[in-house]
Amino acid sequence: MQFLGRLVNSINTVTQIFTNPYRVKEVSAAEYAAHTCLRKEGRVALYKNGLTRSWDCLLVNPQSPQVAFR
Repeated sequence: MQFLGRLVNSINTVTQIFTNPYRVKEVSAAEYAAHTCLRKEGRVALYKNGLTRSWDCLLVNPQSPQVAFR
């Protein structure tokens, strides 16, 4: 019974990942050392990655500056 419950929970989690593109993910701020910081205002920073042509907006965690939310 527990296996079935975990299986349903896993399927539900995967479904939510693909249906909600606006999810927040906790990332290490060190991942963005090689990216170009275009703008920084308070705890919010906009980074551009030239290789993959992506833009990321980060919110720095005030309790731990090494961790950010993307």
